[in-house]
Amino acid sequence: MSALSYYRLSRACRAVVCVLCGILAVGSFLLCTVAHDFPWIDEAYTLLDGYGVEPAALAFAFAYALYRLMSKPRVELANTRTRALLAIASLVFGVLNVCGCNMAYLDSLMIFHGTFWTLVFLTCIVGYALLFLVGASWGLVLMARFGSRDAKPQPVTPKVYLLCAAAILLCWLPWLISYYPATADFDSMRQICTALGIFPLSNHDPILSSLAIGSVFKLGSSIAGDNFGLFLFVFLRAIAMALIYAYCIATLHRLGVGKTAGLLVMLFYALTPVWGAYAKQPFKDTFSAALFCLFAVRTVLLVADMRKGEAQFRSYALFAASGLLVSLFRHNYFYVFVFAAIVASVSLIRYKAPVPGIPVLTTCVVIYVLFNAFVVNVLGAESGRPAEALAIPLQQTARTVRDHGTSMSEEERDGIQRLLDFDALGKVYDPVISDPVKNTIPNTVTTQDYLAYLCSWFAQGPRYLKSYAEAFFAGTYGYYAFTDDGYPSGGKGNCGMVIISGINTTNETFNETFDFSYVEGLHGPRVLLKTYSNWWHRTPILSLTDTIAAYTWLIVIVWLYVGMRRKGLWGAVPAMLLVAVLTCVASPVNGSFRYFVPIAAASPTLLAVVVQATGCSSDGPREEGNAA
Repeated sequence: MSALSYYRLSRACRAVVCVLCGILAVGSFLLCTVAHDFPWIDEAYTLLDGYGVEPAALAFAFAYALYRLMSKPRVELANTRTRALLAIASLVFGVLNVCGCNMAYLDSLMIFHGTFWTLVFLTCIVGYALLFLVGASWGLVLMARFGSRDAKPQPVTPKVYLLCAAAILLCWLPWLISYYPATADFDSMRQICTALGIFPLSNHDPILSSLAIGSVFKLGSSIAGDNFGLFLFVFLRAIAMALIYAYCIATLHRLGVGKTAGLLVMLFYALTPVWGAYAKQPFKDTFSAALFCLFAVRTVLLVADMRKGEAQFRSYALFAASGLLVSLFRHNYFYVFVFAAIVASVSLIRYKAPVPGIPVLTTCVVIYVLFNAFVVNVLGAESGRPAEALAIPLQQTARTVRDHGTSMSEEERDGIQRLLDFDALGKVYDPVISDPVKNTIPNTVTTQDYLAYLCSWFAQGPRYLKSYAEAFFAGTYGYYAFTDDGYPSGGKGNCGMVIISGINTTNETFNETFDFSYVEGLHGPRVLLKTYSNWWHRTPILSLTDTIAAYTWLIVIVWLYVGMRRKGLWGAVPAMLLVAVLTCVASPVNGSFRYFVPIAAASPTLLAVVVQATGCSSDGPREEGNAA
């Protein structure tokens, strides 16, 4: 129904249309989880189990939001470009969420099971698209109102900055003390062993990250034993992270974000369980989260300086240095840094800005490449295997072998066998984690073997489209689809906001080398903190802080807002975060908050983007005074 024909209806008819849309939207939650072999002719009523207060309340809430939105056209949504972007984003949201729910609950896509289920599949897409259309529209309206309220820069004194950092650290202390010395997974212990020379030197975990944890651990253990060595690292790192997050809050004030919003951001870092729980864990993702937040802050400040024509050597140097630092501590964020550097360079060329930005950015990219080449070729460190970047193709191949292994041709088997153990793939395949499949790759494979496999994988795609599509969505839906956290497979322990409660001692070397122990008297506080975390995770609204899909689509909405306001340069920030989301999609684990936590840490910087995109004039050529 077009907007014009909608406004010709009476109020009663509009209300009926909105209620029907509400029923369709909420019904989509249930329809996309119905198995394809459901006896729909005999028991069709159970397809829409809408009985109860909750589905009715959701349907009426959606209907009311749609009615209010359509009854009074919003100026912010009036232009054709905004409506087109909203429609495209809504369709993408519908497709991704329906496919994600299909794989999470059914382990199969409805669209491949006949005409009837294809219609159900399309109906669900429409329902989810309506949900996003209404939610995103209201989000854009509220952003416009929020951004126009407190747009005055507010200087932050060093005293306030330090108090903010102290408040965050104080809220983390119960986690650090109760879990003394710390909690550590296998990767953390591997990094310590690598830094101490117990394991061979490897750049699989960034060498700089391993040296940081290993050096501090060695110093602390020489003073008061292994327990203190591990605690010293997580404590010093927690101080550094609290200072970085406080710097983020101070930057928001400098850019015009109000005090109330700044206070909420501080509470976000201080009280959300994930930050305290991860502060006690020495794995590389925790510190890289703070460093990525610092990089996002420097990106926001660089864009602000470029728009005011004040970007100088210092602005680009700090931006490039923060991007280089986070790349050295987490390899996958190098791609985000390169993307942001390219956007900045293109802006410089477009507006002919007389600053040494491009040489600075290029230098830092070259430093990263040369550093890693030095670590591998001179120091002799083992480099990461190419398989680390092939999680999606490997999972698609494994699922294809599981589904069609007995009917595959000898040529197809040979193409796969060059890299993987064909006979083991169907048994070890786990839809949400690719490690079992990667582990079938022998260490003797060559670059030619990888290339031969990729050629075979590409050639098999059209024939096994169903298995390829299902493997992709099964391995990625946690980063964009709203599903529960009940992953039904062996990868569950790696998914969600995993709060580790011990120190990994499964490796014999760990047992023989280190002596760790917890304080028995602190068992009660540890249980209390875990209960607090579970309560937060199950509480409406609060639970959104550790819901990955909520962050992903918030970033999309802010990107839409920047486009709506025609503030093209500010779009670099949400676009950069979306590139980071894509690196998670390509990761070995589906829906791991540990991988996603840097993006969550940097999300508050979107507040500055909204305020700046609302309060400043459009990006334009230099003569208008808007470009750098």
